[in-house]
Parts: sequence; C-alpha cells; structure tokens
Amino acid sequence: MKIKTLFAILLFTLPAAAFAIDVPAAVKQSFAKQYPNVDMKTVTWEQEGNQYEAEFKIGEQSIDALYDAAGTLLETETSIDVNLLPAAIADYVNRNCAAPVITSAEVKKDAAGTVKGYEISACSTELEFDASGNFVKEDKD
Repeated sequence: MKIKTLFAILLFTLPAAAFAIDVPAAVKQSFAKQYPNVDMKTVTWEQEGNQYEAEFKIGEQSIDALYDAAGTLLETETSIDVNLLPAAIADYVNRNCAAPVITSAEVKKDAAGTVKGYEISACSTELEFDASGNFVKEDKD
C-alpha cells in the first residue's frame, strides 16, 4: 500500500516535462515556418512511430499536423463545422444511427491541402469517410 501511495505521489508531482517527447529540430522548424503565429508553448506533441503529431488551436479551430522525422508535413486534421460536411455523410448517419447526431467533425488533408477524407463523432463512435463522403470504416480506438 505504501508503494502505491508513493508511486501516486510521484506521478502527480513530477513535472509534465518529464514525460515530454524529444521532437527533432527539423520538425519544430518546419512547424514554426508553417504556423508562425502559433506559440510553441501551446502545442502538444505526440510521437507515432517515427512520425510526430502537433496538436494545437488557431482560434476555436483544433488542428493536428503530422510530420515525418525530417520535418516534412504529411497531413493535417482540422476541426470543421458539421454543416460543412458532404451531404453523403449526413445521409449515412441518418440511415445508420439510432440517434443521428454528429457531435464533431474533422477534415483530413494531405500536405498539398487536398481533402483526403473526414472523421466524425456520431452513433456513439468515430466514423471515417473518404473525400466524397463515402463511409470507409468505424474507428474502434
């Protein structure tokens, strides 16, 4: 019991920096160049294999930007108003959900800005769609 208590105290008293990941300088430089008005202190970084994801906000818009270790932007996911989704997505939700309410939506774009797909929260889960609004899969994560 004492060990568990000591562990809990250490866990909650260690500075957050102790759990920070080491983001390569090339990634940080690329991010700063692409988003010069974003304060780096407000960015949360996650490592996904050999890729680095920056999570941040510009105004009320949440953005995730995915980079490779060399600093090349691979894709972005940006929150959007559900009214901006393709009609096919709303049709799918209305046909397949007992409670057809879309609570959040993101648009996925490649580095060139081309729409690659959409992710939404609806039907008590996460759903993915292609750029035309065709259902791709349910994200069970």
